[in-house]
Amino acid sequence: ALTDRQREILQVVSRGRRMALREIIADLSNPPAAATVRDDLYHLKRLGLIDSTGRGRGAFWFLVPGGQE
Repeated sequence: ALTDRQREILQVVSRGRRMALREIIADLSNPPAAATVRDDLYHLKRLGLIDSTGRGRGAFWFLVPGGQE
């Protein structure tokens, strides 16, 4: 099961474009530390719900087509 924050991250990323970590954090209603968001993003990626391209500061996150919870 996903946490409320992970569900919110999915909603933010599902807006249809590739997003940088800082953009995702800016769109969260009550953003935690960047490391926490990054951990959540990697968890969602392991579940096959989102994916990323690039590395480090150049990484962008996006929803996997058909990858709904």
